[in-house]
Amino acid sequence: MSRSEEQKISQEPISAKVGGKDYSIPLLKIKQSREWKKKWWDAINGSDGYRDSMLKIDTIRKGSASTEEVVDALSKGFHMLLIDQSNAVIDLVADYVEQAKCGLTRDIIEEEGTEADIAILWEQINEVAFPLVTSLATAMTRNR
Repeated sequence: MSRSEEQKISQEPISAKVGGKDYSIPLLKIKQSREWKKKWWDAINGSDGYRDSMLKIDTIRKGSASTEEVVDALSKGFHMLLIDQSNAVIDLVADYVEQAKCGLTRDIIEEEGTEADIAILWEQINEVAFPLVTSLATAMTRNR
């Protein structure tokens, strides 16, 4: 659900539905956005579980892992992906909407929302949270 050029230019709020109710979520200002991006980095890429899983996968890829190490790596990797990262996404979504002061809260998300609601909202938040990255990549492509 990509935003149109008009939505980007006008800084239109995110439209979301959580628990069957519609919400309009304003975009974060730069200072809030910086703080949220730090949390994003820590939760998604900076966690020890992520690093451990990637190192174990590399050991498996090189073919130097025992069967026990493969089972352990897969078990921890699936747990990280299915449980830890899902919880991190919910936490990041809740943090973003609470900073936006739109009436949507962590309690509403956890009590009334579904994972499908959060997945859609997560995609929308990421699209508006990183516009400068896309803009920079576009500029770099043009200069080649």
